[in-house]
This record gives sequence, C-alpha cells and structure tokens, in this order.
Amino acid sequence: MTRAHVEQHEPWLVEAIDGRLDARDERRAALADCEVCAPLLADMEALRDGLDDAGRLERDVLAEVSGARESDAARRGAAQARAAIAQLAAPPPSARSRRWLVPLAIAATLALAAYWITTHWRAGEPAPAPSVSRPQLGGEGVLRALTVTRGADGALELAWEAVDDAASYDVELFADESATGAPLFVSNGLAEPRCAVPSDQVARLPARVTVRVQPWDVNPRRLSPLRASFQQP
Repeated sequence: MTRAHVEQHEPWLVEAIDGRLDARDERRAALADCEVCAPLLADMEALRDGLDDAGRLERDVLAEVSGARESDAARRGAAQARAAIAQLAAPPPSARSRRWLVPLAIAATLALAAYWITTHWRAGEPAPAPSVSRPQLGGEGVLRALTVTRGADGALELAWEAVDDAASYDVELFADESATGAPLFVSNGLAEPRCAVPSDQVARLPARVTVRVQPWDVNPRRLSPLRASFQQP
C-alpha cells in the first residue's frame, strides 16, 4: 500500500541517494512506498548508476591515453566532473528541499559528458608518427667486421656484421677498390650476412679484392650499401 509523504522522508532520501541506506533498511522500504519519494529515489539511483558507468568509462579512456598529454579542455572537464560528483555525494546543509538535487545532477551529468567527449576524442586521434632517423647502417658505407677464410676446397668464405633491419643481402666482388667496374662475382638474395665464393670463381679474383654488400629490408627497400677491401688469404 502506498504511503503518504512525510517530512522525515527527506533526510532518509538524501542518505539513500548517497548510498548510506542498506537495501534491507526499513527507512528505504518506507521511501519505496512513498508516492512522492519512490519515483524521485528511482530517478536519482538511475542517475547515480549512470555516473558510476561514466566514471568507469573515464578510467578506461584514461588508460587508453596513458602517457599522452591531456588537453586543457580534458583537464577542465575532469576537474568539473570530480567537483560535481563530490557535491552530489555530500549531503546538503538542509534536507528540507529536494530542489537542489535536479540542477546538481544535471551539472554532474553535463560535466562528465564534456569530459568524456574531449578525452574520447583525443583517444580517437591518430598518434603522431614517431620521428625516426635511420642510421647509416654498417657505419657510413663501411662493411664492418669482415672476415675472409679459405676452405679446404679453395673456396672463400666471407662474413660480416649483420645490418639492422636487413632481411637479405646482395654481394658483388670487384678488382678495383672504387667498385665502379664490372663485378667479377655476384651473389644475390642471401638471407645471412655471409657469402661463399666457389673455388672456380676465386681463380678469377686478384690478390686484393673489394666487396660491396647491398642490404635490403623486408619491403624490399634498398638500405645503405657497404664496402670493404681485403687481401686473399
């Protein structure tokens, strides 16, 4: 049976909205039976649940943009939202009037909405492309850590320091140190930073040889060519 509204319901209503009345509390049951308090209590609890959801969304969005600098609008929105929620949770100086609840609830909702929009918009922005300076791989065109060994069958084994970002290598051997003439030996598409020169090809090489290595990345895209000279062992 619906009960008539009495003045004592108003401080109970404040406590119920503030979450200080247990669901089994008799005062809450009295509010639920009051023809005036019941709809207001239902509306304010729905609003409180909405604010809780907005708070969770705020934390999720902040986690997404962690490490990114918040805009001035987002910071102002966050401050307004926190202030409005704090006011909503605090009991008013006088519980005789319920009119304070409506504008305060609207202000809290608008503040949270503004903060969510500004922060969510920032989260949806494409991240600026990092400024990457590609180094001159291998050290300004110099083939580093080159080792040359001769196998038992007379073949030459060349090995060098792996190049960052390189997925394959092309190798050319030249008689001149400028590596501008026709190559005497070519081997392309090597997956490892090493190359074997068969003995029949070694016979064509001079005593001093220049090797040029062309690294390629996975795209494939040409990286900086590297060069070094060596004396046959």
